[in-house]
Amino acid sequence: MPPEPHACPTDRPCPWSTALRAIECFLLFGVFPVLVDLKTQSRLLIPFLVVCAIGIFIYLMTSKDFDRRKLINLAGFKRELPRILITWVLGALSLIAVVWWLDKQPATPEQVTPFGFPSRNPRFWAIICVLYPIFSVYPQELILRTFFFHRYRFVFRTPAMMIFFNGLAFAWVHIMFRNAPAVLLCIPAGFLFAYTYWKSKSTIASGLEHAMFGDWMWTVGLGYYFYGGSLRG
Repeated sequence: MPPEPHACPTDRPCPWSTALRAIECFLLFGVFPVLVDLKTQSRLLIPFLVVCAIGIFIYLMTSKDFDRRKLINLAGFKRELPRILITWVLGALSLIAVVWWLDKQPATPEQVTPFGFPSRNPRFWAIICVLYPIFSVYPQELILRTFFFHRYRFVFRTPAMMIFFNGLAFAWVHIMFRNAPAVLLCIPAGFLFAYTYWKSKSTIASGLEHAMFGDWMWTVGLGYYFYGGSLRG
């Protein structure tokens, strides 16, 4: 049977289909974060992430052209693990320097002090370090890495384009916390996590890296910028 006159080839989408997905990407990861204010609605963050992640998981599982091995891919994870650990050590030291510098600035909130959060509230800090990777990091990685790389692979056709725009998208969605440091801190993190996912083809790999840096953010004193605008007590 001959193909329909306006049917798109299965290996490459029609220009209009690619354009629609580009618009969709801009609306989801560019416009939507501006409309959400987690500074006043922080309690909605985790339920929202979990619900979205469940929906994304169902979408990926029902997509005929999605490689399900990318959800785990232990081979890619093991291959990239040494680099992930080395990068984390270097990044962790850099973040200590960032917090130390911020602590010296008169305009910095009093909650942003080196290792201030775990010293002020060790129980809450421990709970966050355990639950954050499960209920925040992995849902984010499903949405911002696995889904993004799969859904928009024909929009951003080269690895460099995909990593660049995915990194920017990751940083920009943090505008929901309504403070510039949250976005700025996530720019290098976004590029790094995107690169790790591209290299490893493993959500577990980028998720581990994200969790390690995320927990360190809370530990070193930067969690203030990622918790509805404040961490007190």
